[in-house]
Amino acid sequence: MKSVFRKLVDFDAALSLIRQNVPIIHEKEDVSIEEAVGRVSAADITSTRDNPPFHRATMDGFAVRAAEISGATESLPVKLSVEDDALIGEPQKVLQAGKKCIRIATGSVIPLGADCVVPIEDCIDGSDTVQVRVSLDRGKNIAEAGSDLPEGGLAVSAFNVIGPREIALLASLGISQVPVTRRIRVAIFSTGNELVPPGKTYRLGKIYDSNSYMIQAELAIYSIFQIDRLGILKDRRGLLDQKLQEIGKSHDVIILSGGSSAGNFDMVYDAIADLKPGIIFHGVMVKPGLPTVFGMSGNTVIIGLPGFPVSSYMVFKTLFLHALIRMSGCNSSHLLENARLARRIDLEIGKQNLIPVRRDRAEDLVHPVPGLSGSISRLPSTDGFLSIPGTTKFIEALEQIGVHSWNSMPVSARATVSGNIDVLNLPKIRGISPSGTLYQKPDDEAIHSVIEGRIQAASLRVQNSLGLKLALESLYGISLGFLDIHVASMYCLFPLMEGVEIPITDIPQIVEQGANINGPSLGLLRKISLRNDALNIFYSSMIKNAAHYNSKIRGVSKIDLVLREENGCSSVNHPHILDIILSIPGSEVGNRIASLGWRKI
Repeated sequence: MKSVFRKLVDFDAALSLIRQNVPIIHEKEDVSIEEAVGRVSAADITSTRDNPPFHRATMDGFAVRAAEISGATESLPVKLSVEDDALIGEPQKVLQAGKKCIRIATGSVIPLGADCVVPIEDCIDGSDTVQVRVSLDRGKNIAEAGSDLPEGGLAVSAFNVIGPREIALLASLGISQVPVTRRIRVAIFSTGNELVPPGKTYRLGKIYDSNSYMIQAELAIYSIFQIDRLGILKDRRGLLDQKLQEIGKSHDVIILSGGSSAGNFDMVYDAIADLKPGIIFHGVMVKPGLPTVFGMSGNTVIIGLPGFPVSSYMVFKTLFLHALIRMSGCNSSHLLENARLARRIDLEIGKQNLIPVRRDRAEDLVHPVPGLSGSISRLPSTDGFLSIPGTTKFIEALEQIGVHSWNSMPVSARATVSGNIDVLNLPKIRGISPSGTLYQKPDDEAIHSVIEGRIQAASLRVQNSLGLKLALESLYGISLGFLDIHVASMYCLFPLMEGVEIPITDIPQIVEQGANINGPSLGLLRKISLRNDALNIFYSSMIKNAAHYNSKIRGVSKIDLVLREENGCSSVNHPHILDIILSIPGSEVGNRIASLGWRKI
């Protein structure tokens, strides 16, 4: 751990030293789903069931067999008898053979034997009978089980900030307890004999403490912090030493404001210097905020902010906030919005210039708001600030410039891999991206994200074939020549009847006869890309009779579908399935894959 003692460092060097030294907290705890919002997920959470959990109607209408209404038109409707009603929340009904149907409500379980839903507006409802005026394909107006998220699919990635959308998904899966990283324990002090807390009677020469309240309010935006504002410390060296030692044992971060400069009465930097490892840097080439201190006491982070409120706030936002957020394991970056300068601004050469601004969105202009670093009254009238390196003496009016908004929450997940991610390939993907955020996304979206440089790798599950790379390029209509494609895992889909292996091509006929089938989630299997004709026929028959799938019933006609890995994939009678990773060569993920020696396509 390198220390820079009483020596000014430039802004970028300060950021680098902070990133190198601030630790990541790996401790986790389980919290209720009501308490999980804003926390950082500590583990990959996969679905324990298909979502939706059953085939359900997406329209009000009539559940029918597509074959029974084949050829129906407005002028030649097909008449069916209405046998029953399928209402939402009720158990599955059974559609008997013949010219029959079941009246069904949106969200209800598709009856056993039905394979499509005719919307009510395409029918003439006669109470006991209905005239259907359209022909439909099997599967029409049905949301298949697992079509949103299959059993075993990745629901929420580790290292992800849990928001309302994640809460909704977890709740829909029946998850009530969520593993999260524990809160970062932060202690906040203000130092100075001149300070008094708000509410006390004012006396000449005193100043009301605002910095500790300001930093507490900033951190309170994020659920990842447990904040203790511990009041005001007088300028007594013994008291400061005692508090740093004491609080350092119970907190991850100590934030002090004031006393960080190099004057005779400034003692914060001296107190930090006596700790181990002590000061990392003292003084940053930034305006305002030069007398900023960063140190460590063991694994406890100690931050010394300037006493002037504007300096304190902007230095905290730009230098330290992101690093404190990253302590929970998530990534953090500040959203920049471009706008034009309303007037010329002068810069101080050699320093990072932090300038509060007011934004006029109607004209897309930002107005610098002048004032001293202690003039806190100007902050409420501003919308954000500029952070500009002093490499030139000025920037002219109407030039484009990046604006940091005060109100934007600087938290974003560091996505590294997206695509088809589930319990089968998740361990391999975690091996190449141990701390990145993973996302379950459609194949084409994941591939385009890699090509556009938004993520480092895409995960796909495909059926193996000769010329696989060319087949992928043909399917998605894009060149993959500059990407590496590696095989992460190989499987084979084996059907077993009463323990005896049968070819995959024999399944459709057996399924048509009403076989009960157990095996991997149908939603999971349907995500396989580049399926050949035999496998497509298999899926079609499975979808048609999916009420028998995973029924957990053992009978004479009982098929077990088994996914075997690697060494069980010798038979040519069954589909060979690959998990492949498309990665950017030379990226962090790409380098890890190369070091593992995976087979390259």
